[in-house]
Amino acid sequence: MIPKRLNVRNFLCYREDVPTLDFDGIHVACLCGDNGHGKSALLDSITWALWGTARGKTQDELISYGSDECRVEFEFLSRDLQYRVIRSHTRSRGRSRSGASDLQLQILDSDQALTISANTIRETQTKINQIVGMEYETFINSAFLMQGRSDEFTSKTPGERKNLLADILGLQIYEDLQKRAREKIRESESEISYSHGMIETLKQQLSDIGDPTNELAKVTEELSQLVKHESEKANQLDHLRQQVNELLGVQNQQLELEGDISRYTQEIDHITSQITTISSRVEDWRNTIATSDKIESALNQLKEYRLLLEQLDKTKQIHDSITHQRDLLYQKIQHQEQTLSAQINQIRSNIEQNLKPLATSHDALIQKKSDIIYLSAELEKSQANLNEAKQRYENLLLRTADLNSEAERQKTEGEDIRQKLLLMGSSNNTETLCPLCQTSIGEEGHQRIRESYDKDIKNRRSAYRNILESIKIADAEKSSLSNEIANSEETMRKEQSTIQTHRAEIELRIAESIKAQEELNTNESELSKMEHALALKTFAQEEEAQVSDLNIQLENLMYDHDSREILVKQIQELQYSESAAARLEQAKSQITQDEQLLTNLEESLASRQSDITNRLETLSKGSIALEGLPEKQSRLNELALEINDLESTHQDSATKKALLENKLSDKIRLSEQLESTTAKLSTFEGSQGIFRELSTIFGREGIQAMLIETVVPRLEEETNSLLGRMTDNRMHVKLETQKERRSGNGEPIETLEINVSDELGSRSYEMYSGGEAFRINLAIRIALSKVLAQRTGAPLPTLFIDEGFGTQDAASRERILDAISSIQDDFDKIIVITHLEDLKDMFPVRIEVQKSATGSTFWLS
Repeated sequence: MIPKRLNVRNFLCYREDVPTLDFDGIHVACLCGDNGHGKSALLDSITWALWGTARGKTQDELISYGSDECRVEFEFLSRDLQYRVIRSHTRSRGRSRSGASDLQLQILDSDQALTISANTIRETQTKINQIVGMEYETFINSAFLMQGRSDEFTSKTPGERKNLLADILGLQIYEDLQKRAREKIRESESEISYSHGMIETLKQQLSDIGDPTNELAKVTEELSQLVKHESEKANQLDHLRQQVNELLGVQNQQLELEGDISRYTQEIDHITSQITTISSRVEDWRNTIATSDKIESALNQLKEYRLLLEQLDKTKQIHDSITHQRDLLYQKIQHQEQTLSAQINQIRSNIEQNLKPLATSHDALIQKKSDIIYLSAELEKSQANLNEAKQRYENLLLRTADLNSEAERQKTEGEDIRQKLLLMGSSNNTETLCPLCQTSIGEEGHQRIRESYDKDIKNRRSAYRNILESIKIADAEKSSLSNEIANSEETMRKEQSTIQTHRAEIELRIAESIKAQEELNTNESELSKMEHALALKTFAQEEEAQVSDLNIQLENLMYDHDSREILVKQIQELQYSESAAARLEQAKSQITQDEQLLTNLEESLASRQSDITNRLETLSKGSIALEGLPEKQSRLNELALEINDLESTHQDSATKKALLENKLSDKIRLSEQLESTTAKLSTFEGSQGIFRELSTIFGREGIQAMLIETVVPRLEEETNSLLGRMTDNRMHVKLETQKERRSGNGEPIETLEINVSDELGSRSYEMYSGGEAFRINLAIRIALSKVLAQRTGAPLPTLFIDEGFGTQDAASRERILDAISSIQDDFDKIIVITHLEDLKDMFPVRIEVQKSATGSTFWLS
């Protein structure tokens, strides 16, 4: 894994607008800056982007203060392909909601980003681990020397070291292969167990079936005889059935003849009924034709009456129209009278309830207005008193200000005198010079001045206290006067508002009273006119004249309603002649047709009577032939029962034969299945042995131990090469992968012991501390990184060292840097983090980190 570019936003101490860290052109670099400025946070951002893990931080703790989301984009090369990982996290909202994380994986080709993320974050993380070639724990134990954890590898137990070395070497593939081999063993065991059980089951089933061959041959012969016997009986049955069918045909013919006779009898009854009906109708036609003169006379009388009724109806329409107009006029006159009465009542009500009370209240309202004017004058007097109080308050303010100025003056002058007195007290007693003007005043003059100052100070203090007392009295008077002014203003404001409201209301009511008096005069005059019109009924003179004209028109029409009713009744009595005339016409046109129909029906009756006679003769002949039918039907049923018995026996034998054939087929199938299962069992047993051998080979005691044994010398050689540079060849490391058991019996224990030798002898790693332990840790970790970078398929030729060199003296630090310089060609990039000023200038490239109030940032130099 070779880093290309890094972008961070709101991650730990980095906020917005952080520049892109471009690793192109960097081979060996120093990541420097003061402690706590964010050097390690940059490497944390890389591990968090790749594996979602940073040093002991929860996801929410990675978000910079005041932000809700952090985001890291990291581009890197792996196996000549460039990838981009984008990981982000949003802060959780309260205890009930967890934060939201997102992980995207892209492959970059010609600046085009192709997303290759999986469906879930877990699946995408697995894909990233495969691309990088390791997990987080392997990374921090090899290529990344994390701050404060340089002993991450060496502090583990020997067994844990060996397991970690196996992870670094990528021996997990052999663990997976061993696991798959064990799964195959379990699958084989399951198949073998299943096959044994299947073989026993098949053998038992074959034993239960036995050999059905002889019994099958016997049943087959019985079926052959049954078929022959069934054929003979079937021929007899067919011959007899033919005879019976012929007789049944005769029997059916007899039934048809009986049906014809019954039907013809019904037809004769129907024809007879029709002859009776039509004969009656012909008689009715003849009677109707006989009364034709009477019908025609009544019909002519009906037409005359209808003409008279038509003339009366026209007169009635005119009469009804005039009557309707007159009724409308009556309604209009009545409505006008009601309207006028309502108006009179309304005016009376308005006069009594509204206008008179308002008009008579004028004098009282004038008196109320005078009262309000008097109250306004009293309010003006109160306003003058209030203005006088405000003037006293302003005078008190001026007096208080003067008193404060006087008090301040007394205080200042008193302080000046006190300072002079202090100067007098600080002067040399042996001298008689004035401390202010340096004039010789003598001892007595000196004492006199002091006494004068003391007296002046006392007087000023007394004056100051008197002034303060006067200020206190003035403040009390001012406070009381302020409350009095405020209360008076509030009272006057309320009274003034009340007076203004009442005055406006009274003036409005006076105006309404004057207006009401004017309206009262007008309404009384109008009321008198309306009452006069109502009494003399002069409000509808035109309508009354129209009613009189309409009554004259009604008299001139001379319309008699009773005469019209008599005529209507006579018309109703003669209306029968219309239907009688229609029936007369029908009789004249229908009588000839009905007479012909009556002749035809009489001929049909004679024909059907002849048909019945012929069918009775044929029916008698058929009855003689049907006398032998019952005996033949009985024999037919007996043969059918015999054949049914034969068929039942045949079916039973056929079923038995099918069962025997199935048993024989099952025997053949089970024999073949037994042979196949036995062959599979042999195959599974052979495969199980092979997988057991593979499980042992792929295990930790097999090929993994061999590979570790191969790598350990290389790791030891690289460690000693670096450690020798850092200690002037004083210290050497010995890695032991096996040790004898305490009992001295059995195979050696697989382990990874670290023994260190120096000028004092050989000791275990745990016996070293401080600077020596750091150099051992650094040498082993760099050696692990080189082994990781050199092993096949491990795409991580980058070394990160985030470990302080404070435990080393200047010479040791220089040797460590020489060691790092010696391995720079083995890695594509080496990044070292330090805050020591004397180390910064030893690196060709520096990534300088600085923290400010707006967050951390960095630049290349």
